[in-house]
Amino acid sequence: MSSIQVIPGQTLPDIAALHCGSMSKWPELAALNGLGLTSDLTGGQSLLLPDPSTDRKPEKVENQPSSAKKTVIAQAGQTLADLAIQYLGRLASWADLAALNGLGLTDAITPGQALILPGVSEKRVAAYYKSGGYFPAAGAINTLNEGVAYWGIEYDFIVQ
Repeated sequence: MSSIQVIPGQTLPDIAALHCGSMSKWPELAALNGLGLTSDLTGGQSLLLPDPSTDRKPEKVENQPSSAKKTVIAQAGQTLADLAIQYLGRLASWADLAALNGLGLTDAITPGQALILPGVSEKRVAAYYKSGGYFPAAGAINTLNEGVAYWGIEYDFIVQ
């Protein structure tokens, strides 16, 4: 059995996605290390990894033919979860998207950042977003001066 050192900020799902081939292996990783499912990890902490012969390793991007590498450009306010829903059709693909691009599950992405996409999970959902030109942006901030909250401020204060 091999082990790794936790990098500050990593979670069990991050480590499972990067080292075990799938985020879904995090409960097994927790059990192997005597941790609870919601245990916090600390930087430098040593974790045992499951036997690699039973794990599916993520496919290396450089081994894929160039025609198989589909990329997407992140829009302002989008997260990995948003892109997984929009382009892959389901939130659960978020871990695969992160692992394929060498990112942690909670890593921020920047507008204009190019990400390589794994295969589409739910084609019907992805087609809906593509056909309507929609893109989810959970992190987007409304910068328009409108809405009930703005009206309340405008009524109570002088807004210039």
